[in-house]
Amino acid sequence: RKKKENKADAAAAPVPQMGEEAQGSNPTRNGWTDLVARRQLAIGINEVTKALERNQLQLLLVCKSVRPQLMTNHLIALSATRGVPACQVPRMSETVAAHLGLKSLLALGFRRCSSEDKEMFRDTVDAIKPRVPSLEVDWLTDEAAAVPVELTADGGRRAQKRKLEIESEITDSALSCALRPLKVKRIVPNPAKKRRTKLKKQK
Repeated sequence: RKKKENKADAAAAPVPQMGEEAQGSNPTRNGWTDLVARRQLAIGINEVTKALERNQLQLLLVCKSVRPQLMTNHLIALSATRGVPACQVPRMSETVAAHLGLKSLLALGFRRCSSEDKEMFRDTVDAIKPRVPSLEVDWLTDEAAAVPVELTADGGRRAQKRKLEIESEITDSALSCALRPLKVKRIVPNPAKKRRTKLKKQK
């Protein structure tokens, strides 16, 4: 009887639930002490890729020690198309992941914020950006950027001459690489090919 009474009392007692106020007082249970800081970061390859496609990042750091490197190669080229400075950091996963409470960290992106007052990583981004080397991609280089154009009349004429020289070089190379006609001496049927005999219809 005593056991039954204890079970009935335990069932009747209200179960304490964690409300928003209780969760807010102890935010470490969610894994992050500051949710604003988490919203300004893109962590992981998938999250960084989506943020780059939506043009939401202002700086990208990629772990150089990742194996295989094919996992993060697309991030560098994608950042070049968006004009986002990106660089590879050796052993970033080992050094930074522990501070963020993660086991591994292959890619870390800093998101763009609407107001500068709310940016928590502004000093970090400003300190890293000047040290990031420029990335040159062959299929993104612009011919106009390679040949500087001056605003003066002489500069315009020089640019036109340079353009004509480039066009002449292209035509010469195209003529030198012209295709030659294929000469076929004799066509021999394949003896291994089985051919079906057509049956004549009886009238």
